[in-house]
Parts: sequence; structure tokens; C-alpha cells
Amino acid sequence: MPDTCRRILSLPAGWMPLGGMIALSGQTTIFPFYHVVSDRPLPHIGHLYPFRDPSRFGRDLESLLRLFEPVQLEDYLDETLQGGRRPRMVLSFDDGLAECHSVIAPLLKKKGIPAIFFLNNRFIDNRSLFFRYRASILMDRVSSDREACRKAAEFLVVPEDQVISALKMVAGPRIPLLDPLASELGVDFKRYMEKQPVYMTTGQIRDLLGWGFSIGGHGAEHEEFAYMKQ
Repeated sequence: MPDTCRRILSLPAGWMPLGGMIALSGQTTIFPFYHVVSDRPLPHIGHLYPFRDPSRFGRDLESLLRLFEPVQLEDYLDETLQGGRRPRMVLSFDDGLAECHSVIAPLLKKKGIPAIFFLNNRFIDNRSLFFRYRASILMDRVSSDREACRKAAEFLVVPEDQVISALKMVAGPRIPLLDPLASELGVDFKRYMEKQPVYMTTGQIRDLLGWGFSIGGHGAEHEEFAYMKQ
């Protein structure tokens, strides 16, 4: 959707209270989702999308709790538990990132909020790295190193001022370019994950289950369905 259309469609949110919009929508359940919460830089995410710090995330939760009753996905699916007095929310977190265990789960436990964490099987224990996170790490390198930017431009056959845009557009058949480009720029993804774990470990996932949270599947390695063979 073009940015202009987004701005026009979002105008009512500036003057209509959230409670009023909920009533008008007729929806009885919402499904808010996040990826990560952190108060430190995350090069593997920083060039892809903004994320909340713990303080802002806490304010989000307080706002949601004023309007919605948090429920487990299992309770939402149980028809015998339908029809409460308040709208409900099923809170979820995608991709199984390390901060789900170190930052997010402790905050949710403190407030007694259930949630479901969706995992990618091949990323558990930092065995592999989502291609978009690899691209973000490379964007971080070329943003701070002029020589790396020059090399990346030559490798990708684009002008230097288009390197970031080219990396953001990597998908499908161009994904295999990322690893040789990383080698060219002196970036070691395995070493990066050793120094700054991106995903949760098996033990941390077991902790979440022990704390009463739910676990779901999010694909083997976050495949893009548009490029998958039937």
C-alpha cells in the first residue's frame, strides 16, 4: 500500500479513542504481535524495522490491558470459553529471538500476561541465520565503512548510494549472494552469533514452556512463500 494511502487511512486514529474504534470494528479479539524488545543496538534487525525498548513495551502492555483481556491461544480456540465481557487479545512474538527469553518473558511474567512464541526450527540454538538478518548485518557494515560500501557496490553492480536499497531488496534467487558478499566484506555470520546470540537456545525454549507460555511453529527457516515450489 502506498505511503499516502496509509496516511489517509490512519487519520481517524489521531482523533478517535481506541475503545471507540474497537466498538465500531465489531471485533472481539485482537492478535498483536512483536518480534523483539531491546534497549541496545541490534545490527541484525536495526536496518529492517524499528523495535520497542523495555520501557515503551511496558507502556504498550499497560495500554492493551486497559482494554483487552489477555488469553492463551488455546483458550481462544476453546469455544466453551467464548463470550467474555471484555474484548480479548492473543499476544505473540515471531522468530524466537534471544530477547524473548532475556527481556520479554520476564516482563510478561511480572504482569501475568500469557503469550505464544513462534519459532523457526532451523534457527534454534543459532544454527543458522535468517537471510534478512544477514542482509541487515551487511547494511550495518557498509553504513559505517566506506571501503566496505565500495566493495559491496562493485559486487552488487550498483552505485554506492544504492547499496542499502539493493540489500533491502534481496529475496528469492538473490539470497545466495549474501554469503559471498559477507566474505568479501570480512563479515562472519557464525562469529557474529557467537558474540551476540540472535535466537533462543533449546534450554531457553524449555524455560518458556515451564513458565506457562505457548510455543508455535513459524516455518523451518522463515521461508518466503512466494518463492517456494509447490
